[in-house]
Amino acid sequence: MNIWMNIGIIIVIIAAFIVIKKLFDLIFTRCLLPIAEKYGGKIGDKIQKRSIVSVIEVFVLLLIVFFVAVHLTLYILTDGEGMFFLYWAIMMFFFVASILILSAVIQQYKMKNPEYTSQLGRRIKELDISNKLKDNYISNRLGLFMEQTPDFFKSLVVLQVSLTCLVTLKWDANFYFLSVCFMPLYANYWVYYVRVLTVNTNSEGVFIRRSFMYLCLVTVVVFELYQKFQGYLNEEPYSPSINTFLLTGSGVFYIALDRILKDFTNDYVKFKKDLAKKKEKVDKVENWSI
Repeated sequence: MNIWMNIGIIIVIIAAFIVIKKLFDLIFTRCLLPIAEKYGGKIGDKIQKRSIVSVIEVFVLLLIVFFVAVHLTLYILTDGEGMFFLYWAIMMFFFVASILILSAVIQQYKMKNPEYTSQLGRRIKELDISNKLKDNYISNRLGLFMEQTPDFFKSLVVLQVSLTCLVTLKWDANFYFLSVCFMPLYANYWVYYVRVLTVNTNSEGVFIRRSFMYLCLVTVVVFELYQKFQGYLNEEPYSPSINTFLLTGSGVFYIALDRILKDFTNDYVKFKKDLAKKKEKVDKVENWSI
């Protein structure tokens, strides 16, 4: 009976998350964005000097840097305790509203003055930093990794909620084993699939995600080896914690499953490419015969 009750609780939690997401989307698209465009447009209409828009562009950039730096510092100093999260949510709202209004001001001014070119953007183009970074392997791959971070954080939220449901709710004894298997299964899913069960055909994205997961495994292995080495030096028996045991066991499971999925994914992508080539040849033959 507990199983069906737990399934019902999980369904309610999923439904609640969907409603909250839809609510935030509605607030953003129907309230925050139109208000920002309305007042930002009015301010943009009144601006006459280009220098003011240039100052606003620099201010937007500094505001982003300041917001990230201050909140990262506060999080480190407070360890994320107390009222910090409530404060962070409130400040995030004002930060997003400010960025939207200032962006609307800039866009409105550009619409009235099509000949205007961003001084900040022109200076960045003159430096030609983006092309130089793209030609450098390390910076290029770091850029690819940064592209994966939004999806990574969304996946972390899903993982946290899933593990909470598996650990917090009362299941039969054998069901707790699912929490051990879930992490490597979910990690492989994040690497090789996007949008439910769609194979991730972005080879560079898969490479970055696989590299990240293997770096995490290397960290766990090095930590366990260090603990064993310390036990050897101090002549004390090494007894791994349950967390270390679960992580190392899950790591072995992840590697085995990763090799299987990698081969299947590569074969699937190759199959799709060959099928597309065959269809293209057939279409050419039919068009030629006509």
